[in-house]
Amino acid sequence: MQLILHYKPKISDQMRNLIIALVCMTTLMGARVQAQTDSGIKISYADGKDRLLSQNLNLLAEYYNIEIAQAEIEQAKLWNNPLFVWNAEMYSMAQNRYFNFSNQKLIQLEYAFSFSGKRVNAIRQANLSKEIAQLAFSDVMRGMISEYSNLYFSLNALSEKERIYVLVLNQFEDVIELSNIKLNLGVVSEIDVIRLQTEYLSIQSVLNQIRNERFQVEAQLKSMLNFTSEVSIQPQRVNYGNFGNLTLAAIIDSAKVYRSDYLISERNLTLSEMIYKGEKKEAYPMINLGYQPLDQGSNHVRPYVGMVFEMSVPIFDRNQGNIHAAKVGIEQKKYHLEYARKDLENNVVSTYLQLKNTKNIYDQFTDGMRAQMDALSQNARLNFDKRNISLIEYIDFQRAYIDYQMNWIEATSNYYQSINQIHFAVGKEIQF
Repeated sequence: MQLILHYKPKISDQMRNLIIALVCMTTLMGARVQAQTDSGIKISYADGKDRLLSQNLNLLAEYYNIEIAQAEIEQAKLWNNPLFVWNAEMYSMAQNRYFNFSNQKLIQLEYAFSFSGKRVNAIRQANLSKEIAQLAFSDVMRGMISEYSNLYFSLNALSEKERIYVLVLNQFEDVIELSNIKLNLGVVSEIDVIRLQTEYLSIQSVLNQIRNERFQVEAQLKSMLNFTSEVSIQPQRVNYGNFGNLTLAAIIDSAKVYRSDYLISERNLTLSEMIYKGEKKEAYPMINLGYQPLDQGSNHVRPYVGMVFEMSVPIFDRNQGNIHAAKVGIEQKKYHLEYARKDLENNVVSTYLQLKNTKNIYDQFTDGMRAQMDALSQNARLNFDKRNISLIEYIDFQRAYIDYQMNWIEATSNYYQSINQIHFAVGKEIQF
């Protein structure tokens, strides 16, 4: 059997071409038909973002901070509770009796008033704190949308890479199967078949790495979108327009209006100023007014109806330390705001330049060139079957096709990621 395998009979060119044509026809007619049992969920970028905002558990939990801030406003609006005092005789030495309430008792009502506007200032601080909580929620939402976008575009890129490698591997499998038939006929050498199998294993190894990375990214995306582990996500391609009408100055101005972390810095400065005013008001004492409707036995007049006026005398403690700390806090928040402003501008400029750079690379991959590369891959297969090109040339063509497709996918993914970074830097999606 081995002698027959390695024996290469002399076959005429006409007979060889006929055999190759018959083998190719048989191979094409017996091509594998893969049943598509696709149970995955095809989800667009917009639909996924809507699900993120409505189903993400961390985002839903973060929303309760706004409810807590609203409760603090309600608490600040409440008036002080009145104080009820009841004083009675516990033990009478003259009568040797305990709890002789009828002999001596005092009833008093007190209420604390603030004439320096402490309550109004507390309500304003609570309202501002709620606004900060809302901005903080928006900032968390901004970060989650950016993270979701990165994962979505990464999953889309990995899925596209996987599709290209599977396409090339299927072609290699057909070529290897056909080469094995030719090997039995003595048309090709065993070294060529081994070389094809080696290249096939190399491509399959890369495909396995891409799949493992896709599994990790998909798991993270499913957790963000609150999907179960059985769900398979199939991202859809996103089409963005041209951003040539965007100017850097307009983007920076928009960021100062919509960027939540920058707005928080502004509100924190305002809150510090309110706190400073509040600490100055704390230097003024509270006034307690009281009314005694009944005082029997504890005064020289029986019965006694009196009035109570109480207030602290601010001689030693005039809240000096807290006032100084609040004043220093204002200066601190000014530096924080200035840093936030410069960081915003630098971040916007950096992301804008990255977007221009990635867009230039993205534009170089034209539709015509991609069609030519697809045709090159198919023609390489046909020419190799007809022995118009060598095995080395066929492998080089396939490698060039894979490199081009990978570069195109990376350029597209980087362009989308740059757009996502612009949206994150501005604080809202920019309409291209």
